[in-house]
Amino acid sequence: MERIEEVYSSDHIMGDGPKEKTISRLESLIQVATSRLEKMPVHRDRSSQLTVQMIADELRSMVKMLREDTTPNIPRTREENMAPKRARGRPTNNRENEEGNRNANQNLDIAQLLELVRQQTATIAQQQQLLQQMQPPQPPPGNVTTFKTFQSVKPPEFKGTQDPVAAHAWLKEMEKAFALTNVGDNQKVEYAAYFLKGESNYWCETAKALEPEGIITWDRFKRMFLDKYFPRYMQTQMEMKFFELKQDNMTVGEYEKKFTELSRFMGEYVDSEEKRAKRFQQGLKPWLRSRVAAFELTTYAEVVQKAMVIEGESEQNQKEKGNKKRRFESGEEGTSYKGQNQKVNQRFKLQSGPGNFKKREFGNKSQENRSQSSG
Repeated sequence: MERIEEVYSSDHIMGDGPKEKTISRLESLIQVATSRLEKMPVHRDRSSQLTVQMIADELRSMVKMLREDTTPNIPRTREENMAPKRARGRPTNNRENEEGNRNANQNLDIAQLLELVRQQTATIAQQQQLLQQMQPPQPPPGNVTTFKTFQSVKPPEFKGTQDPVAAHAWLKEMEKAFALTNVGDNQKVEYAAYFLKGESNYWCETAKALEPEGIITWDRFKRMFLDKYFPRYMQTQMEMKFFELKQDNMTVGEYEKKFTELSRFMGEYVDSEEKRAKRFQQGLKPWLRSRVAAFELTTYAEVVQKAMVIEGESEQNQKEKGNKKRRFESGEEGTSYKGQNQKVNQRFKLQSGPGNFKKREFGNKSQENRSQSSG
């Protein structure tokens, strides 16, 4: 806006020079306003854009009015400007009066327009000063993270693959490295591109060449990278695998690993502890799911831990039953049981043998014997 102020504040723009000179100066002012308008960001300072646009339109209208006026603009000499006024009562030329009135009206319109420009320029300057005060201070150049610092955390390389999990994991690792070393947004693409090798490096160079001015933001890079190595149809396949995932013949640990691998692409379906825990519990084996559900757990870690404990106890019980069955089949349990039976039978034979068995007597004889023993 300084250049606009310099043009319209000139004392010569309202002079009595040729009309073409006035038009030329107005066009110069229009050019400055238009250049300023083109340099303004589209998404910021909308009120200033509208103001400058209005000024430029007004100036164009004034130039058009001056060009349509066919009356020649005869320059006045210095002597004429300093000449005294005509004596009262002296007859004047009608043509000179009309021309003077027309020039006076034109000068008045231009003066009003320039006054409007001055006011609007002052308003724009105040708005820009306020915006600069509201904007956060830019970090000094000394805080820029060097590539050596970023490389010290050893980010992984990516050589291009059809495995969407590997592509997604590489992006996550790069963002972790950026956060750890405080890399700025304007450095991320350049630093990440260094770790693209083989086919992925060729893709990155081609993508940069197709972008305007060869500049790619990090958000734009991530979208392009996922479109290449994790397209939409692959995302759909991963979602189907996640919803169809069941424990089946896997252990709880193996099932949990697969669940974690697929859940990273699900977003809203596992965006809370309760949703994640419920979905994991639904995929457990029926007998295990029913026993875990009885505890009414609400966090993912609790569900996984309880399922592992119950599965471990069940495996231990099965192992003990198996050991007993093998010992019985091998004869160890049968021999011990058979020996115990033989000992019982031998004792019974000794007690019930011919010399040891006494028959109980009934009737009077038994009573006599009792009486004799008492006597």
